Amino acid sequence: MIKKKTGQATLELTLVIGALFLLIAGTVRIMGWFNEDMVGRQGAFITSRVQAGSSSPGAEISYSTPKLSVLGE
Repeated sequence: MIKKKTGQATLELTLVIGALFLLIAGTVRIMGWFNEDMVGRQGAFITSRVQAGSSSPGAEISYSTPKLSVLGE
């Protein structure tokens, strides 16, 4: 009887560790995407501030959001 319960606990621990790993990996992936997006936005903002402060009209600021790659593609 004791071995049966120990095996069940080991299986549950393995499943929980796997789920926790996926959660942490997904969070790190989203944080990386968010950081890349913020860097692009900051660059566009700084460029627009220089154009706003100049007396000659400039071209429009173009900014595209980076794709969020879930599976590392």
